[in-house]
Amino acid sequence: MKTIEKNKDKLFTDIWNRLVINRICSKVKELTPSISRHTNIEIYESLYQGIGLNNNISIYCEYASHELPIKLYLEITTDYNHGINLFIVDFNLPISMRGQGTGTRIICELFEVANRIGAKKITLNPTNKRARNFWSRFGFSEINSNYAMELSSSDYAFKCSKMLYANAEKLTA
Repeated sequence: MKTIEKNKDKLFTDIWNRLVINRICSKVKELTPSISRHTNIEIYESLYQGIGLNNNISIYCEYASHELPIKLYLEITTDYNHGINLFIVDFNLPISMRGQGTGTRIICELFEVANRIGAKKITLNPTNKRARNFWSRFGFSEINSNYAMELSSSDYAFKCSKMLYANAEKLTA
């Protein structure tokens, strides 16, 4: 009986992964022109699939530029039992582009993609205080003593629209 249940679970997981991975890949490709538009720089994307933590299927997405050190590196995990989760591995803008709302606009586009793919949560691990402050403005909160931060799907769309409105006021003042 356990073998039948295990095979059934594996079948559901395989079907889930095949359907979801195609949808995720098409949606994350939409992020490339958005990043290019916000930075005025040609951005390239690299997508590949692998096995992540806990043997979940992971999609790795890298957005970068040959011109400037712009980088957004994501890991999207999908699992029939746990849904879709997004981990921001790295996000970096050149110093000359910081403080102008560019990062906020890119992250808000990312939140929109996360919403479209049905991500349950977005997690990250900022490496310094400035990064933690940046992410906490979006509503990320620490989930453990190693500075890991998380934002659930119920929060990120609202936080982003609020951030864009606040930045629009600053940038037009």
